[in-house]
Amino acid sequence: MAWNRPSVYDEHKDWILEHMHDYYNLTELMNALNTNFGLSCNRNTLKSWFVRRFGMTTIYGTHELSEEELEIIKKYYPNNGSIKTAEIMNELFHTNRTPSSIVQLANKRGIKVNEETLKTISSNNSKHKKPRKSAGAIRIEQRKDKKGVIYRMKSADGRWRTAGIVIWEEENGPIPEGYKLIYLDGDNSNYQLNNLYLADLKTQYQVIRNKAYKSGNPEITKSLIKYYELRNALGVDCWEWQKIQKKFERKFNKFAKEE
Repeated sequence: MAWNRPSVYDEHKDWILEHMHDYYNLTELMNALNTNFGLSCNRNTLKSWFVRRFGMTTIYGTHELSEEELEIIKKYYPNNGSIKTAEIMNELFHTNRTPSSIVQLANKRGIKVNEETLKTISSNNSKHKKPRKSAGAIRIEQRKDKKGVIYRMKSADGRWRTAGIVIWEEENGPIPEGYKLIYLDGDNSNYQLNNLYLADLKTQYQVIRNKAYKSGNPEITKSLIKYYELRNALGVDCWEWQKIQKKFERKFNKFAKEE
């Protein structure tokens, strides 16, 4: 049965049983396994392994602090914070404590960071914060459908919008309803004005769907735009026009393959 199939953790069972209490939670144990043995396990698979082998959701437990470890936390945590305390703990006791686990252990025992230390830590953290993006800054966002990235820019009204639209409208005014921008070289990160062309929705869709558009050649894209604009103006009901259309598209597709 799949439930009882061999697991990569079986090879390291003895190590896990010996060292699992050195780590504060399952995530820390997972990271130690990945580091020490070059694995690529995740928390869910490790948790499932415990269930299959031992019939429990978790077999690990919170590491009970020794008197020596507790003294180190009492001595260093109030004046140094969690990061420094974790470093000292790991060096002295050969554990793999994270700063967050030190905070949890200290809070459970009522050990607090001094106010002066807290101010110093907050001040140091604020120095490393990323500056706020000003007007005209670029922000990259991942599409939900994972088809690519959207380059966004802050417009004059304070809204974050597609960078190409902001650049176009600053120069030419609002984009009319029923029109969209075409990036002539096919690269939406090139939002310079000379790489943008405004076309109606039908033409824009036809151009970006054509294989030749993927060549990234701006001159080819311009030719495609003019072709589809003329085609749409004349209509495609005429049989003769359909012959011309197919011949034209074959040439462009051939060119795209050569590219």
